[in-house]
Amino acid sequence: MFKKSLSALAVGSVVALSLGLSAAASANSAYIGAGASMWNFSVDGISDDFSATGFTLRGGVDYNEYLGVEIHAAFGGSDSNSFRTSGINVDSEFELDMLFSSFIKGKLPITSEFRAFGLAGISYLKGTESISSIYGSYSASADDTNFAAGLGVEYDITPNFTVTGDVIRHSLDKSDYDFDTFSLVGSYRF
Repeated sequence: MFKKSLSALAVGSVVALSLGLSAAASANSAYIGAGASMWNFSVDGISDDFSATGFTLRGGVDYNEYLGVEIHAAFGGSDSNSFRTSGINVDSEFELDMLFSSFIKGKLPITSEFRAFGLAGISYLKGTESISSIYGSYSASADDTNFAAGLGVEYDITPNFTVTGDVIRHSLDKSDYDFDTFSLVGSYRF
């Protein structure tokens, strides 16, 4: 099931971007970008969240001033905390291995240079969790595919350079965790 979800996500992203690139190549609407992404991971039943900053890459195509598609890839960052459960002290660490997302992007122009937008799509999250207590230590990789949605704003510094800020929840399915990103990205338009 998981491999089918990841394959569908990858194929859908490539098809959407390919169609967008061919349809809008002359309209200065394809873009790539990079930036920083702070993430927050909270697990049901654990009082402390995991938070860190990682690196994010993005690419997308605007079909018109109201609609586009976008893909995100985020990597890196780890955080640790300690908690007590059933009278036992537990040390836990979470490291983001990879976050890959594909979105439909709805935009609302405020001015010719400034836009608000909403994102709706699907995200694949892979991370490594390490836990140690008096009973020993273990480490395991976990991955999950979920629906995701977010809001943001973007501002054109020049006709070819845009700065974007957004917040996205990557765990809208029936999950026992919440995974959110807060990103600041610079993008170059072709």
